[in-house]
Amino acid sequence: MIEKLKLTFALGQQVLGYYMVPVYWTKHIGKQDVQEVFKALYDKADESWFRKIKEIKKEGPFKTTQEHFIFKRIKDGEYTIEDRNKPPLTYLNNKQVGTHPKTLKDGDVIAIPLVKNNEDISCYIQVKLDRKKPKHSPLKQLVQCQNTKKFFIVYWEEDPDSRHHFSVKIEEVVGDPEKLKTKGYKNLRMAAETPCPYCGNKHLIFCQKCKTFVCYDGIANKVKCPGCKKKYRLSDRDGNIDIPTL
Repeated sequence: MIEKLKLTFALGQQVLGYYMVPVYWTKHIGKQDVQEVFKALYDKADESWFRKIKEIKKEGPFKTTQEHFIFKRIKDGEYTIEDRNKPPLTYLNNKQVGTHPKTLKDGDVIAIPLVKNNEDISCYIQVKLDRKKPKHSPLKQLVQCQNTKKFFIVYWEEDPDSRHHFSVKIEEVVGDPEKLKTKGYKNLRMAAETPCPYCGNKHLIFCQKCKTFVCYDGIANKVKCPGCKKKYRLSDRDGNIDIPTL
């Protein structure tokens, strides 16, 4: 079952529309995301309104150093929200959200600050959980931990709307991984972080020689496959990982 957060945006009593956010592990929300939604929902939006909202900033591939707030999925149907602004700028049901994560429930309302005509106003976002049954069975993918060299299996489901893939189950491998019937889905469009159960790395890269995936910390620009020892140089290109060989 693929889960999304349906976020309904409003300015005061004026409902603008909704935005679907696919979340499996972590979703960083920043100024860029909010502005993009407003442009799509409200043609009168002015960029000067959003100056209090923090942008998402990166320090190397996939490593964020700043964002406005963060959604995290804990388990099926359970999410948290946290705000790293100092002082905090996000409110959940009229209570300030800080770095200590707060649980999100169906129907909760998030408020984030806008400035219109030099007056403070709020954008209200109501959270609803949207669940869809996938059209196809999950894809089964073998992954090797770069640090421990142990194997684990990731089950992927494709979101029928965006055609992106979400890891819906992770299990450790017991026994000989060579006996597992998995395929190397090189063209997976991974939509969220997928943490390694052994070392905690949150990203994966595809080894062209082994036809499998290797966990990756999202920072290093050089990676060696622990299985076949093939080396790769990585670059962050429009949010996608490009892996030409060394």
